[in-house]
Amino acid sequence: MVSKGALTEADVEKKFAAWLADKDAKIGAKKDGLSKGEAQAKAAALKAETEAKEAKAKAIEAKNTPVEEVVEEPVAEETAEVASEDAPEVETPAETEVPATEDAPAEEESTEEGTEEA
Repeated sequence: MVSKGALTEADVEKKFAAWLADKDAKIGAKKDGLSKGEAQAKAAALKAETEAKEAKAKAIEAKNTPVEEVVEEPVAEETAEVASEDAPEVETPAETEVPATEDAPAEEESTEEGTEEA
């Protein structure tokens, strides 16, 4: 353009310097925006990690803290237990063993012989 006479060399250099300054400003703004975004992302990640760590610590503390249980036993149950410990044991018919007699094995043998003969 300088060769055609539309602009002088000083005008071209002023426009070029303005364009470079504008371009540098845009690049700087983009870098700042990215830096801010990264900083905000790091801050958010740090906050989330801290919250997760605190929640985990509370869960571990709750797990390791013994729970106090209130034991209430009625007096009637205690006396029933004491009475059952003092009472002699009585065998029920299901628990008693029937003594083996000599007739019982003989009957078993006779039934086996009867099936072999038939």
